[in-house]
Formats: sequence, structure tokens, C-alpha cells
Amino acid sequence: MASQSTSALAMTTLVQLDNVLVTWNSLIDAYMSGKIKMARRLFDAVPECDLFSWSSTINGYSKCGAFDSARELFDMMSETNLLSWNAVIDGYTKKGEVVSVRKLFGPLPDKNVVTWNSMIIGYEKA
Repeated sequence: MASQSTSALAMTTLVQLDNVLVTWNSLIDAYMSGKIKMARRLFDAVPECDLFSWSSTINGYSKCGAFDSARELFDMMSETNLLSWNAVIDGYTKKGEVVSVRKLFGPLPDKNVVTWNSMIIGYEKA
């Protein structure tokens, strides 16, 4: 009962704050640590998501093993960044789908240490 009250309070507060994107993003990120459905409801309720909103949600899905949801959200993004690419690549690596990792890795314009490490770990597990 307490968690429902907390969730209701959070939603009420968000409605009152309306366009304070930092608050929305903080709550989405916090809920991604275990209450994924609530995090997604918050994400869907955000008046206007930014790259952090998208990347945080994708990363949360990947961390909890919901790789299909992470990829679905990634594919819906109108603009991607390295964080969102790395989250999806890392998710596929954890799932053992090296072919999917390679398909994402190839066209990625900018790669960093996280990207390369995910790729190496993927090949190591294969």
C-alpha cells in the first residue's frame, strides 16, 4: 500500500511540476532500478523527452534484461547519442547476440571505450 501511495504522490507532484524535465528524468532513472513499469509510465507521460530521458530508459531496460524493450525504444528515437547506442550494444552483448552487436557497431559514427569493451566482451562470450 505504501508503494502505491508513493507512486501516486510522485505522479501528482509531476503533474504539478508539469514541465520540469530534470525532475521527470530523475524519477524515471530512479524507478528504472526496480519498478520498470512505473518508469515506463513516467517516460510516456513526460511532456517532451530529451536525450537523457530516452537514454536513461533504454539503459534501464538493458540493465534489467528487457533487451527487446530497450531496442524498441531505441528504434523509436528521432535522435540518438553515444549513451543510447552503448546501452543497446551492451544489452545485446549481455544477451549473447554478437551478430546484432556487430550490426549496431559497424555504422556507429563515434565509438568510445565503453563501445569497444562491449564489442570485445561480446566476442569473448561467443
